Amino acid sequence: MKPTIPVTLACLLGVATQPALGGEDAPGRACVTLDNPQQRLACYDAAFGRKGPAAPAAGTATMTGSRDAETVAPAGKAAGDAPLAAPADNGADEASRASRDFGLNSTQLQQRRAADTPRAVQHIVARVTQVAKRPFGELILTLDNGQVWVQNQVERMARVKVGDTVTIRKAALGSYLLITAQDVATRVHRVQ
Repeated sequence: MKPTIPVTLACLLGVATQPALGGEDAPGRACVTLDNPQQRLACYDAAFGRKGPAAPAAGTATMTGSRDAETVAPAGKAAGDAPLAAPADNGADEASRASRDFGLNSTQLQQRRAADTPRAVQHIVARVTQVAKRPFGELILTLDNGQVWVQNQVERMARVKVGDTVTIRKAALGSYLLITAQDVATRVHRVQ
């Protein structure tokens, strides 16, 4: 036979774990009636002994105006003030990005992220400044942008000389093709 806890004991345990609600003289009780969020917070801070209000983080929004108006203004700006200049978004951290994206639906978020994502370079065009060969004949090409590329295997039709303009583009499976001035393609990889 399985022992069971009497219902009264379970009720007493449930009641015993509930915090005691204060009466009319409990600290912070009067704060509940305040409609303005900033005044309500200041009231709670005073009631529970906090030493001054916490400054809002940069870029966060604070509520201003009446409760019915539901106007939101950036921190440090009242609803009727002149607009502040938008902060520069140079590698913004997650908090400011979250604040900037607040309220956007999923389609708008995807569009914003697509616009913010730098486009991947698909090819480069450069001038050859130096040509050398490996022991088995693979070309070593130094470009005017400082990059050094090496042929994966010898391609006799791919002739390159100093001063030629070449194009290097992405190919399948993370490989790269160098297209010579004569439109001959050869697989290469970057070494510097």
